[in-house]
Order: sequence, then structure tokens, then C-alpha cells
Amino acid sequence: MDPQALSSLFATTYNPDPNTRKRAELQIRALSKEEGMLPAVMQIIGAEAVDQSVRQACAVWLKNRVERDYVVGSDSQKTDQSPVSAADRAALKSGLLQLLSTAHSRPIRLQLASVLRSMIFRDFPQEWPHYLENTVALLSSQNPQEVYAGLIATVEPIKAFRYRSTSTNLEAITGATFPLLLQIGQRLVANPGTAMAPEFLHLVFQSYKNAALTALLPSQMTTESIVPWGRLMLEMINLPVSLPGMDEETMEKHEWWKAKKWAYASLNLLFSRYGNPSQMPPSLAKRYKPFAEQFATTFAPEILKVYLQQADLYVTQKAWLSKRAMYFIGQFFCECVKPKATWQLLKPHFENLVSSFAFPQLCFTTEKQELWRDDTNEYLRRTFEEYDDYQSGISTATSFLLTLAKTRTPTTFMPILSFIQNMLTLETTLPEQRFGALNMVVCLSSVIMAHPVVKKDIDVFLINNVIPLLSSEV
Repeated sequence: MDPQALSSLFATTYNPDPNTRKRAELQIRALSKEEGMLPAVMQIIGAEAVDQSVRQACAVWLKNRVERDYVVGSDSQKTDQSPVSAADRAALKSGLLQLLSTAHSRPIRLQLASVLRSMIFRDFPQEWPHYLENTVALLSSQNPQEVYAGLIATVEPIKAFRYRSTSTNLEAITGATFPLLLQIGQRLVANPGTAMAPEFLHLVFQSYKNAALTALLPSQMTTESIVPWGRLMLEMINLPVSLPGMDEETMEKHEWWKAKKWAYASLNLLFSRYGNPSQMPPSLAKRYKPFAEQFATTFAPEILKVYLQQADLYVTQKAWLSKRAMYFIGQFFCECVKPKATWQLLKPHFENLVSSFAFPQLCFTTEKQELWRDDTNEYLRRTFEEYDDYQSGISTATSFLLTLAKTRTPTTFMPILSFIQNMLTLETTLPEQRFGALNMVVCLSSVIMAHPVVKKDIDVFLINNVIPLLSSEV
């Protein structure tokens, strides 16, 4: 099959004339059943001289072809399906990783990664016995593009098998690649100025988190594994990131904060699912109880110390945190309230966290003011959605307050109420802060109305602090 003619055909699919475009699409559909089509498309994708839009169209077509027709079962109800030939499948396996290592376009890499995941899910390990050997070679390369391809070749099969806890494929993949991933991560955290460092670290931590999503492998529970990996994640979280000239929305999407997000997510998963014995369901306790008891007493306190430091840097405006980082920190604080080992560390800080970490997230903001002015209905819709969105700052702050008040009532409940009362009675309290204090009352309403002493005073509270505001012009 002639790649040049095929390239022209894909270029024609962008023609503004719908009839011309339709003819090209029908020709591509007819050719797709012919042997040699996939290798020709791969050749076009790898040709830097070909227009970017054409190569991207080829990558999308390749992804769809593999997902739909890589293997067609005998029970398929679609009569127009034509399976990819054995020769084309062999060509894909021999050339896809190399194509990934030379692809510089992110959209094209994403499509090729999807192709890889589909193939791995069907062919690994029996039909692709040298896959891990090739992946390890890429990870060991001195060429950054090849290492990047190796990281993609690691995370994609992990995604493919992450929900198959009975499969041995995940253990084979992590056993071969994780020692190299750990070395790559350690090297990059120590030298963050290295080219593509945030992109590499993003994939390193994403691989770890996905591998531990449904089950923690025996190799991951050993001291030789959990200590260096945990230390690497904490170093990633502590790593200062400077992105001058960027607004907050752009920083949220930057690869450095994506890498930090996956480090936070990995640590939180280790504690909440496998390392918190007081919250562990019986089905998991049978397998992970010894690991959880050790993790809760030795490692979880170290995580908490780092999270408290990050919260303090944020409160004192010495560092910026993304919304996802704020969410993971708040979530971890919630998990630390019940276990005795972590509560003893959290207890001296809870009042400061309530006033400086949770409370500001519940206050009225300029963004909300603008939305209220421009579209009242949309304001109400988003306000209710914030409480339902478990990853929002308001939802995290609410969960933290409720967890403190319900789990450690004798220690925390009255100090929290005192803080609220002070905010409402001080003349220096701003309207935005008053909103936040009343928001805290709403968050704690179930605890307030169940408390034998406090619930008797709720009428007086409403008369003094809420009803006068109904006639306010602010």
C-alpha cells in the first residue's frame, strides 16, 4: 500500500466540500480491510514531513481500528467488522513502541497510548512475550524520548489490568519496571531542572497509584519497596515549584502539579485503603492488617507531618497549592482523626487547621459575588454542586469539620463552636467571613441538633446571628 497516496486520502478528509470529504472517508473505509493498511498508517504518523493534522487523523483512525477490530470474536453481531490481519498485528507490535519514542506531538502520543493499551489487554503476555524486555530497554535508555516511551509503555498495561486483581500480569509488569521507575523518579526529584522532569514524574506516580488501585502487591508491601517509594513521594510533595507569570488556572494544569497530584493520590491511597487499620473493612483486614498496623504507626505520621507543613506554607502564603493538592491534604486530615497514632499528632493543630485551612474555603469569594450578580440561578446550582463534588474545597472542608465534630466531639466540638461565635460577634469580621462562619454552622447542623446542650440554644443563635442579616444591605 502506497503511504503517500494514503496520506493524500487522509488529507482530503479535511476538505471543506462535504461530498469530496465523504468520498475520501468511504475509500479509507474500503482500504481498512486490506492487509498492509496499518503499517502504512504507522509510517505516515512517523513522518515528520507530513502535515501535523494528517498525522493526527491517522493516529485517531489507528486507535479506532485497533479498539474495534484488533480481534473480532465469533459472537460479534456486527457484520461489517473485519479483523486486523496477523501480519498487521505483528507489524504493530514490532513498530509501535519505536513510533511512540519518536512522536513529539502530545495528541498523537495519547492516541498511540490508547492503541497500546488495547493491544496489551488482548495479547500480553502470550502473544507479545518480548514486550517487557522492550519496555525495560526503553526505560534504561539515555535518550529522554525513549525513556518517555518506556514510561507510557509501563503505565498503559497497568491501566489495562488494574481491575483484574486475580491476574498475574500486573505483578509481572511492576516487578520488571518499578525498580527502574523508582530510579528515574529519585534522579529527577534530585535534579528537577532535567528536561521533561515533570512529565516523567507524572507518569512514574501515575503508574504506582494505578498499580495499587484494587490490591497492594506483595512486592509493594515490603520495607525495601514502601520506604524508598514513600520517601520519593514525600520529596515530590516538598519540592518547591516556581511558575512565574502563570495564572492559577494555568498552574492547575501544569505537569509539575499533575506530578504532585499523583504523588498525593498515591500516599492517600496507601493510607486510606491499606494503611488505616481502624477504618479497614473485614474483607481487606484479612490480607492487609499487619501491613496496616505498621503503616499507621511508622509511616502515616511522617506523611501527616509533611501535609501539615504544606498546609502551613499555604496558610502563611509562602507557597501555592492546587485545588487537587488541597483536596488530598484535607482528605488525609480526615483519615487521621480516628487512628490514635495520627490523632495525637493532629490534635495540637486542629484549631489552627479549622480557622486557617477549612474556614477560608467556606467563605464567600469574589468569583461567587460575580456569579450571584450575573446569574442567580447558576450561582444556586453551583453552590449545591460544590457540596456534592467530593473533590471540591468546600466538600473537603465540610468533611474535615464533620469528622472532627463527630469522631472527637469532647475535644473539638466546643472549640469549633467558639470560633464560629467569635467570627459572628466581632465587629471586624468581614461579610465574606460571616458567610463562612454561617456556612460552618450549616456543615455541623446534624451534630448541633444532636447535642443535648447546644441544640437548646439554636433559637437564640438564629435570632441573634441570622435574622438580623435578612434585612442587611451588604
